[in-house]
Amino acid sequence: MGARVGAELYLTESVGVPKRFPAVAFVGVCASLGLTVALDIATLVTSYGFNWRIAFWVGAGIALIGSAARTTLRETPDFVDAKRRIQETIKDIIDVAKIKNNPVWQEKVNKKTAIYYFLIPLAQPVWFYFAYIHCSNILKNTFGYTSEQIIHNNFIA
Repeated sequence: MGARVGAELYLTESVGVPKRFPAVAFVGVCASLGLTVALDIATLVTSYGFNWRIAFWVGAGIALIGSAARTTLRETPDFVDAKRRIQETIKDIIDVAKIKNNPVWQEKVNKKTAIYYFLIPLAQPVWFYFAYIHCSNILKNTFGYTSEQIIHNNFIA
């Protein structure tokens, strides 16, 4: 499980309902901003001759903050209670008659909806590949851009 998903789950379990939705959305915003900051650092390093060690020191600082957060944050009550809920679920699964009477079990699955739910998370990696890898090859091979120009173009675009 990635750090982003873990942060979203932690916020979902620990923040109250009215504030939960913007808090979880803020994780996605920060992930996008992180990509922009990475491109900014790459632009500074390649364009102005800054040292790559600066980027590694910034990354080390972020790693220290993450380590401190992982060691000091308490587990949410929902996560602590997960073992009991798993055992209850297993007992319910054993009782087949109880499952077959459940309306969720009896509902027919819409295949189109299932396919779309599968494809939605695939949009982000496909877009990332297209924008930063495929188009970079086009800029390099067709227009003769250097690596420095490609990184700068990705940063401003």
